[in-house]
Parts: sequence; structure tokens; C-alpha cells
Amino acid sequence: PAARADGALPGPSALLALVREGRRLLAEAGEGAGPLACARCARASALDEAYCAGCGLRLRFPCPVCEATCRAGDAHCAACGGALGEDAVLARVAALEAEAEAARRRAETDPLRPYAKTETLRSGDVRVVLGTLPDGRRELVKLAHTPRGRLLVENERAALEALRGVPGVVPLLEVREDDERLALVLPHLVPSMLRFPVAIPRLLRLGARVLEVLEAVHARGLVHGDLKPRHVVLDPDDRPTLIDWNAAQPPGPSRFGAYTPLFAAPEQVSGDRVDARSDLYALGVVLYLYFVHDRLPAVLEEQAEPEPLLAVLNAKKAQNRAFLTQNTVFQGKLLDAQLAFNKAGGPAAGGGPPRQAASRGPGGDEAETRRILGAKYLFGAELRRTHDVNAEIHLTGEVLAVVRRATAVDPADRFPDATSMRAALERLLAGLPAPGAVTS
Repeated sequence: PAARADGALPGPSALLALVREGRRLLAEAGEGAGPLACARCARASALDEAYCAGCGLRLRFPCPVCEATCRAGDAHCAACGGALGEDAVLARVAALEAEAEAARRRAETDPLRPYAKTETLRSGDVRVVLGTLPDGRRELVKLAHTPRGRLLVENERAALEALRGVPGVVPLLEVREDDERLALVLPHLVPSMLRFPVAIPRLLRLGARVLEVLEAVHARGLVHGDLKPRHVVLDPDDRPTLIDWNAAQPPGPSRFGAYTPLFAAPEQVSGDRVDARSDLYALGVVLYLYFVHDRLPAVLEEQAEPEPLLAVLNAKKAQNRAFLTQNTVFQGKLLDAQLAFNKAGGPAAGGGPPRQAASRGPGGDEAETRRILGAKYLFGAELRRTHDVNAEIHLTGEVLAVVRRATAVDPADRFPDATSMRAALERLLAGLPAPGAVTS
């Protein structure tokens, strides 16, 4: 071999590189070994083809020892000199085929594979992803990331399948599932949050429409369990769609302890039996907050706040910072709820997943539960005071009377079902003057 410019002989690796380059040039010139012919169909292949373009047979593969590319039929690896016996080659090819098949299966079962673009909206036990399809349409994908997340996603799947076809319930488009992953595909609904001030007729009409949806839901034996403004999406015609059904359940003891403290009925907080009246309680709180907020000047609202109501709620000490000490004396139904809570042994009693407030993360000790129950007590007292002050004002007292009944601490004192509460709101609507009417 030719010496380098400094007179030294090239090393073994340099010589092998020269040999490989020489073989490539000879093949291109039509001399030497020439293009590799497929052993199955005899079709000639280009130097860089790994598979035969005619029958798909693998022509080149990584060396089992050094991973350098070798040609089918070679006896030894040109890079390391390792023997390319038939057994070694077949084992290596089989391993490559298995890896390729596993990769293909993973790609086929990837819940996010159809999307040209994805954006994670929320992470945690359940990951919520906004996926954009190649044609521009958007879908919402909920993926279970933990055992608790899978429990919640499976629960939402069962609820939406049971409610399939109910107007006003977000439809389940697809379920993507394998041994390791579970994902629900839902339509991406652009929320149309209420902006203040909200006219009383509109507020009553929206309440009646939500109750109409709840009638159908309750008729199929389910309770939403986490009704709040963020879970009621309005279309441009003010038709509501209820979303987020991961805490839904049949009437009975609370399964998950998943709730939003501000809107949860006392029986949810204490782990007692929930039923359709628990949803009525939550809707009563929603109506009250929007109704009272309507009394505030709209100019006080932060327009950049996606849900301005929450900023106001967070400033209400009676609602959010009430704390009852161990020496506080409960009365009526709250006493029963506290006794039931103590008897059950506090949060997560009776087995099952730990209780978790849907808007405050995992946890929830006795002090926290007493704080929330105390907020319910103060809410009732504040509602009674507001009702007494406004009872003489036209319609205000009547609306508050409906809200007061819906949010009674004792479920027996509430409306018996969504139908009766909707009838009460529609009676108030019927008594209002028609739009544009002149009143003296």
C-alpha cells in the first residue's frame, strides 16, 4: 500500500476504509462484485438499499458485533472481521424484525398519532391534550397517566357511554385503548363564558336549560357530581353543553370524593349519599353567584380574567376562609353530616381511592372538611340575610327563594328533582314582561 505523505504506513482502519471505497468505485464502474443481487428474486439493488425493492428481502443489516452495515452473503464483517455465520445473521435479522414490528404497533396505538399538532392543556392524573388534525379540526384527548387517572377516565367513559345521545351532554367520539394506555377523544368545545352584567331573564333561561339537560341525565340514573360554571359550555345560541364527567356516578355514597368545595353539596363534602338533589344544590350556588354578581358594576371586572367570577369568589371570606374549630357546635343536618364524617373515620374511609377536591388537588383532612362544612353553614346564613333584605324587590326575592330552596343544607328541603326546579324558574320567566314591552 502507498505510504502517507509523512512516510508512515496507514493503519488498519484506514486500510479497511480504502478497501470499502475501492469496492464501491469498482461496482459503480461495472467491475468487481457489482451490485448485490437479491437471493430470493435475483433483482439487483443499489449500494445503499437495505431491502430488495422487488420482494422486500433484507439485503443489508448491522453486524451483530460492531453494528457496521454488512451485505447479505458476506462471510465476515468488513469493519471488525467478525464471522457472519447463518445463525448469527438470522438471529440479528429476527431481532431487527421484532423491533420494527414493536415500533409499528406503538405508532398504531399512539392515542395522539392522528394529529399534526398537539398542545397539553392540563397535566396530572389525567393529561388533557388539544389535538389539531391535518384538516384543521380540533379534538380534545384525555389520557390516563396514573392508576387514579385511569379510574377517573374509565368512569367518564362509562358515564358518557350511558348518556350517549342525550342533548346537552358532550359526545364521546372515540376510545383509544391498549394494555398500557386509555384515552377518550371528545370534541373541542370553545367555551363561551358569561360576561357581566347578566340580564335576569337570560340567567333564568340558562338555568332552565341546564335543568332540562339534568332531567335527562338523572333519568338515566346518573349524577354529574361536579357542576360549576367551567363545566357548562354555551354555544352562540346560549344552548348549554355539560362537560367533565369523571366524577359522575349513580345515586349513592360518594365514590371518589372528587368535588369542588364551593359548589359541592354538604353531603358530598361529608362523604354521605349523593343523588340528583346534589346537582340541584350546585346549580343553585351557580345561579346565586351570577345573580348577585349581576348587581356589581361591569366596569369592575377584569376583562383579561378567563372566568372573572372566580376572582370575586376568592375575595369572599365567608365562602372561602370560613373555619370552624373543634369547639364549634353544629346544628341540624350539618351536625348529622359531621357525625357521619367522624363515624366513617374521615377522608378515604371505607377503602377505595383517596378523596380529592377536583379544584384543590389531593388531600383533605378533618380540619379541611370542617372548614368546607363551615363555609356551607355561612353560605346558608348569608343567603337568608340576602333574601330577607331583598324580599320586597320585584323578582329578586322570588329568584332568591328558588335558590334558597335549591341550596338547602338538608336534601329533603330542596326541590325533589330537576323538573320541579325548572318549573319554578319557568314560572318566574312567564311572569316577566315581554322584551320591548313598556311598563309603568
